[in-house]
Amino acid sequence: MSELKYKKGDKVVILPFDLMKQKFGLGAIGIPSCEATQFCSFLKSMETELCGTDRTVTITKTCDTSYEGDRFNECDFSDAHILGHAFKWGEEIEVSDDGVKWYKRRFAAYVPGHFHPVFVADRTHWKHARPIRTPEIEITVKRDGKELTVDELKELTVEQIKEGLSHG
Repeated sequence: MSELKYKKGDKVVILPFDLMKQKFGLGAIGIPSCEATQFCSFLKSMETELCGTDRTVTITKTCDTSYEGDRFNECDFSDAHILGHAFKWGEEIEVSDDGVKWYKRRFAAYVPGHFHPVFVADRTHWKHARPIRTPEIEITVKRDGKELTVDELKELTVEQIKEGLSHG
């Protein structure tokens, strides 16, 4: 079982059904037959009835190998069904071809079926796109080899301040 690419709350664009059909073929009951759809039941009717004309879905739940969306009742789509994050035209995003080095650009459109499906305002195409990540800082504080919680650290700091004032 591989790790899912998206998380609860992400807005994603569902691939056009005809592209799924072209990419994976259809199984006996009309479901795209890629390995990832083994437990998914994405049907052509879902594209227009549930996804709407823009095919944008907000992920409301992640299951073992699939997602549930705000327009779906059960876990019915997987990473294989997703074109990418949903962006607004002109929104600043991060793009990459190798998934390692990321560049900030302005989103223009997706070109489904293209090797580099992310089209940006400077007229270049990219393989990957993601929302701009906010920097995260993680600090671990240990005292005598024991990791301290934030509350313990606050209490310790207050004690040291009080001790410093009494000695001053």
